[in-house]
Amino acid sequence: MKKLLGSLTLAGVLAVGGMAYAGLDVSPEENFEKFSQECWNAFYNGDQKTNIECNEKLLKLYEKQGRYDDAMGKKLELIINYLQLNDYDTAEKYCLDLLNDAKKYKDKDMEAIAYEYLGTIYEEKGDISIKKGDKEKAKEYYMKAKEYYVKAYKAFKAEGGDKGSDGAGTAMDSIKYVNKKLKKIK
Repeated sequence: MKKLLGSLTLAGVLAVGGMAYAGLDVSPEENFEKFSQECWNAFYNGDQKTNIECNEKLLKLYEKQGRYDDAMGKKLELIINYLQLNDYDTAEKYCLDLLNDAKKYKDKDMEAIAYEYLGTIYEEKGDISIKKGDKEKAKEYYMKAKEYYVKAYKAFKAEGGDKGSDGAGTAMDSIKYVNKKLKKIK
């Protein structure tokens, strides 16, 4: 998962292509340049709490301004933030919001990425269940992860091109990995 998170984190940040990070002395509406610098400093210094605060404020601003591509990018960054904190429920909330937006705005790339992250979330929940000794719950989570990875695979394949091929390859690897985990449970 760390490899997936690392590559998707980089891809997400590059895809969003913006400043997204904030001890927040100023709001984005007051002074966007200063706010962006504070955000960048929080990101660079590993201040997750401030980074999340910044991303949430920027998300609200982008939604208010009707900048839906930027808003989806912020949701992607928030998914990554919360996954890094092992807050799977909040990550899932943002992921489902991202999926709904991607479908609404017909953004096939973001739709595929949302499915991929939903798979990751459920795979992680399955891993936690295994550690707790709850094999039935783990199996349920792994099956849900597989379902989302298959949807991601199909969405990436439909997208085509290099980006679609790379995403489909990652999704297929995730499917195979979850299948191995499921076989160990039986």
